[in-house]
Amino acid sequence: MKTLRQRIAGMMYRELEFRAEHIIDADERLIRVVASTEFAVLRQSFFSAPWFETLGHKRTEVDLTRLKKGAPVLYNHNRTRADRVGVVESATLNTKDRQVEAVIRISKRSDVDDIWTDLSDGILKNISMGYQVNERTLIREGRGEPDEFRITSWSPAEISLVDVGADPNAQVGRELDDNLHYRIFDLKEGNEMFRYDTDGNPLGDTPETRTAILAGTATRKDGSPYVPTDEVRAALKALQTPTPVVATPATVTPITDADKDAAREEGRREGAGLEHTRVADINALFEPFGDTYDEVRTAAIKDGKATVAVTRKLLLDALGAGSGPVGGDAQRIENGEDSVDKFIRAGSIAIAVRAGIATDEQRAEVGKTGFRGFTLYELARRSLELANVPTDRFSKMELVGRAFTTSDFPLLLQDASNKSMLNGWDESPETWDQWANTGELSDFKVGNRVNISSFNDLTLVNEDGEYTYGSFQDEGQTIQLATFGKLFAISRQAIINDDLSAFTRIPSAMGRAAARVVGDLAYGVLTANANLSDGIALFAGTAIGTTHGNLNLGGAGVITGVRIDSMRVAMGRQTDASSSATALNIRPAFFLVPMAIESVAKVLMASEFDPADGTNNNRAPNSVRGLMTVISDARLDIDSATRFYIAAGQGGDTVEVAFLDGNQSPTLEQQAGWSIDGVEYKVRLDVAAAAMDFRGMQRNDGV
Repeated sequence: MKTLRQRIAGMMYRELEFRAEHIIDADERLIRVVASTEFAVLRQSFFSAPWFETLGHKRTEVDLTRLKKGAPVLYNHNRTRADRVGVVESATLNTKDRQVEAVIRISKRSDVDDIWTDLSDGILKNISMGYQVNERTLIREGRGEPDEFRITSWSPAEISLVDVGADPNAQVGRELDDNLHYRIFDLKEGNEMFRYDTDGNPLGDTPETRTAILAGTATRKDGSPYVPTDEVRAALKALQTPTPVVATPATVTPITDADKDAAREEGRREGAGLEHTRVADINALFEPFGDTYDEVRTAAIKDGKATVAVTRKLLLDALGAGSGPVGGDAQRIENGEDSVDKFIRAGSIAIAVRAGIATDEQRAEVGKTGFRGFTLYELARRSLELANVPTDRFSKMELVGRAFTTSDFPLLLQDASNKSMLNGWDESPETWDQWANTGELSDFKVGNRVNISSFNDLTLVNEDGEYTYGSFQDEGQTIQLATFGKLFAISRQAIINDDLSAFTRIPSAMGRAAARVVGDLAYGVLTANANLSDGIALFAGTAIGTTHGNLNLGGAGVITGVRIDSMRVAMGRQTDASSSATALNIRPAFFLVPMAIESVAKVLMASEFDPADGTNNNRAPNSVRGLMTVISDARLDIDSATRFYIAAGQGGDTVEVAFLDGNQSPTLEQQAGWSIDGVEYKVRLDVAAAAMDFRGMQRNDGV
């Protein structure tokens, strides 16, 4: 395959998908969008044959500087002050999903209100991103189909809200004036751009290239220095310095019939030559496609007015008509699993099998990957080979260092580490989720929760009577997210030493640590017994009304059915906060105990007869048999070996454990190491826990 690196002059555009649910904060007018993906699209230009374009999303391929510095959000790509309708708040490169994600903020100016309304109502649906292509690389010759190019260096420049998006049939990314004059230049070392003749010599077809040729800095197509002949140099100098035109008196020569006949013959020959050139150019245009579009070619040749540019557009229309739309009106050309995806998946399976953490499916598949038994160093070498980087000249340390920076090896390590971390999280023996409620918070502000039990009772509505508004009493609780995290690193030495623990034990331990944090927070709500919004401790007092009425001192001895029954009655008699003080009839569902008394609690819940009666002929029924599910946790032992709790079901207000955007697992992030030679990982979890109400819980100190 030929090697080709090129630059495209001018701004390119891609249409983005937008729906009203992408609005993340209506008050601040914030919208989250996926600005780009690695979907291939068909492009065209009057100056070249059509091609497929894939935007690269490796860290070395995309420059987000302009977006991160507050790139403009425009209206219909207009750059006037009135058409600047917003700004890009943030932009991130998601290397896992291979896409650029951005948050844009729409202006609150009055003249932009109608645009925001159309966005919110789903009327304005088209968003377009403008970007510049610094370098593209040929990755597959079409051989009868359009060539495939990967954009290996590009820079997003702006985002626009547009009334009419890109061409929905061909996805050519053109502006409304249908101006497809993308100029494409071959890219050589030193960033000299030229077009070349059939002998490989640079063409002096622009002032810049003429200057380079005359200055001696131009190169031939093969990269060798280009030395122009004296004739070429003289011609280029003449173009650089136009010859002054000196007016001379006009002389009128009579035109004879012979002159007219000669002019007609010359015109006929010139016309025939132009037609021959037109037909030859049209045939050359269709040559890569064989006879597939022969009808289009023949019709264009017969139509003497069909120029090469018009014919190229007809060919592109025929190419577009041969592909059906994917996922809506806009044509999408989806890539299957490429070599990088296959490498990451196969390498992850190989690491998991060697580390002993593979699933049965992975163990059955490892033989098909070709990586069975590969060491970490061998996987690093393979990643460089896939990136077309020669490895023979590197030492081991240099090879691994290059794999960390110029290949997809870090993605493989992140995938393996992430799976080990989540395994540790899932396998951690936590019990809080069996009885506590799970919630969601969208930000780190203080969240307010209204107690379900504090709503007014329904009132009688007589015939022709009016309904009155109910309300919640002002005794809701608050909850606020906090971030918990830790760093760990994988060094080049760990790869060379084939240290699999870097991807198994360490991330798995991180996952278990994250799970313990959540359990500590949930049970910490019980043991801390902090004040609620009313200024009274969560568990306080035995009298309902003046205190919370959910603290039972119990008395000496073991847990008995009598104790549990008295706590059950106290929970059921809890009243709401309204003036009517209606009993809520809450029923217990969970029996939370230290591990020291777990066995006693389970016997009490399972026995047919009351265990408190120690006689051999005990026939006293156990009134609390099967009343609750017993849940034990060692965190309660640390607080007290005798104190226990009962709690209502998960539908009621007890303790809530909330996660950022509902993400109930830790997140693993990666960056190139700075203080170490390798990569660094950050495990992060955003979580909070708080009591929502005191009425659904009772505590017994058991002493």
